[in-house]
Amino acid sequence: MHEQYQRPGPKARTANAMRRALALSVFFHVALALALSVRYRINGKPVEEVVYQVQVMSLPEPAPREKPVEKPAPVPETPKEEPPRPEKEPDKPSEQPPKEEKKAPPKPKETPKKAPPPKPPEKPKPQPKPKKEPQQDAPKPEPQKDPKPEISMKAALPTVLSYWGRNVQRKVERYWLVPSGIRMDGDKNEAVVVFWVNRRGNLLGEPEVVQEAADPALGKSGVHAIQLAAPFPPLPDEYAESQVQVSYVFGVN
Repeated sequence: MHEQYQRPGPKARTANAMRRALALSVFFHVALALALSVRYRINGKPVEEVVYQVQVMSLPEPAPREKPVEKPAPVPETPKEEPPRPEKEPDKPSEQPPKEEKKAPPKPKETPKKAPPPKPPEKPKPQPKPKKEPQQDAPKPEPQKDPKPEISMKAALPTVLSYWGRNVQRKVERYWLVPSGIRMDGDKNEAVVVFWVNRRGNLLGEPEVVQEAADPALGKSGVHAIQLAAPFPPLPDEYAESQVQVSYVFGVN
């Protein structure tokens, strides 16, 4: 086992220092006395004793040093549990105090206004005379043109009958007269009449209107002209058939 020694305190250290100082002072005085006695003996002269007064003074005690305050060992902190966060309450609608209705200031009493003096009657302004617009002459009715009759072949005849067909058409044109007061209507001013002729040139039955005009009188006039023009020239020998069909267009332009 090891012995433990305590360190001397500040008071003990001060006392030891004073003792050492006192011992050194005595030692120096004794040494000085011996040195003087030796010198006297050598020179044969008495040596005056020198008396030294030594005043021993105690050194002031040093101020006690403050002991260093020992810091306590840090205590490990225990983890703190976080308190549960309070749930936010829904914001309550701020209740605003009812606004005070401002009362309208009382209207000042209206003072009756004086009626303005009546204005003098205005003189009637002379009205401008209406301008006479030039009268436009009414459009003159166009003179009615006499209807122009026209006969044309609806279906072409065979080549051997071309000359015979022209003779028949000229004969019918001589007897056709357009009825007076016939009604004209655009594209419906034509009538188609069909008839049959034998080899001797005689009609086989009555002519027939296969396409009426706007006015039925036009087709009837064509039938009457064919009947008046018959009999027609006999068919040429080059034509082998015993009869032929002829169709004419009776039109008015």
